[in-house]
Amino acid sequence: MSVGGRALLAGWGVLLASGACCATPIIELDSPVQLRYCGMTVGATISNHELARDGNFIYLAGFDAAGIHGSLRKMVIATESDGTPRIASTAQWDAADILTGTEGNPPRLSFRERKIFIGKQTGTNWATVPFEWDVLSESQKMLLSTATAKETSARQWVDYLRGARDLEIGRPQGSLRHRKNLLGDIVNSQPLYVGAPTSDISGSEYQAFHARYGSRRKAVYVGANDGMLHAFDAEDGHELFAYIPNVLLPSLPQLTRPDYRHHSYVDGRLAVAEALVGGAWRTILAAGMGGGAQGVFALDVSDPSDFSGGRGALWEFTDRDDPDMGNVLGTPMIARFMTSKVKGVPQYKYFAVVANGVNSYQVDGDKRYSIGAVGALFLLALDKPASVKWQEGVNYFKFKTPAGEPDLANGLMSPAAITDGSGVVRFIYAGDLQGNLWRFDFDGGMPKKNVGTSIVSIFTAV
Repeated sequence: MSVGGRALLAGWGVLLASGACCATPIIELDSPVQLRYCGMTVGATISNHELARDGNFIYLAGFDAAGIHGSLRKMVIATESDGTPRIASTAQWDAADILTGTEGNPPRLSFRERKIFIGKQTGTNWATVPFEWDVLSESQKMLLSTATAKETSARQWVDYLRGARDLEIGRPQGSLRHRKNLLGDIVNSQPLYVGAPTSDISGSEYQAFHARYGSRRKAVYVGANDGMLHAFDAEDGHELFAYIPNVLLPSLPQLTRPDYRHHSYVDGRLAVAEALVGGAWRTILAAGMGGGAQGVFALDVSDPSDFSGGRGALWEFTDRDDPDMGNVLGTPMIARFMTSKVKGVPQYKYFAVVANGVNSYQVDGDKRYSIGAVGALFLLALDKPASVKWQEGVNYFKFKTPAGEPDLANGLMSPAAITDGSGVVRFIYAGDLQGNLWRFDFDGGMPKKNVGTSIVSIFTAV
């Protein structure tokens, strides 16, 4: 499936078999075509086998469960004499090796040179700043200072997360966790290849945007359990930038502990699309955090080689903003809606569409949880100003499904949209954990939440 210069191989079945190299794994499309990838070590390296495709190349993300580190490999797709495509047995590169360095090949960037950013909240102002000690807010510094090991300072801990290795166990005076490589394990996130902007949108303003960014750096995005959403150059595999969601900061100190075991951080699915944001066209990435935190975030990735020169992180939305937000395990969407009519003229707006996922009703550390087993669909405005708080009915909308079985787990999963000829959403479908398939009706514009027949159950599994 190809959308606007992006291609994602979705819905592939994976068969893992033990034995000789060429038996593992066989990756089958829904059609009779098969891709075979050799060279994986079954039992030692476990891959989630999520694939992003770029022409005659494919990107394979995975993790080593024993070493708690990840990999992102660029593979050539070759064609056999009978026309069957096969994934080459040797990777062109592994982003983990480039990020970490290998024997005889130092890392492409030193830990000080890496472009790592984090969200920073100061009062009502939101900003995207480098993840460096001197620019963090006082509350962020205090959190790190109270969480770090006694043998190290919080400033050294920040350097460690950026990739400094002099304080790892095995080095002189080292006391922090030893890492085999710097890329965290990639478990449930998927690599997403992004090339030029889509050509499917008309209008002079969009054409100007397309002309400006049509030759931008091709990138592969993926979330990892080192706390970061990574952007890698699709050509040579070096890291373009990384983003740490601010909501994950309290749990990041676990990564330094010598007894650290797997913990989810940026472990959710990704979506990318072009959207009109604040009167300007941009390419926006939306990402759930899976088991890492209850929430999502949105980034401006119009120019991945100059992330800080754009809008950076547009926002984060978590259960602190609405207690019905859970762990988002499904894939978000970026979509266009008709919000109103002014003198008979339709008004349109772009939103990130996110199903609330699971565990919204679980009592967690910040005591923000929903009452009962809730299924909820969120529409989050991409143009929310950084200094404005989230307000339901103003910059986000929430559509809750009718109450189900209160004693059973519930939550809404990945949404799917039906659009009209101009790309405006008419209906959204999403299923919940209690076996219901729901239809949300946006055919007449933005409905008032939970009114009339705007939300109906069209199927129930029994």
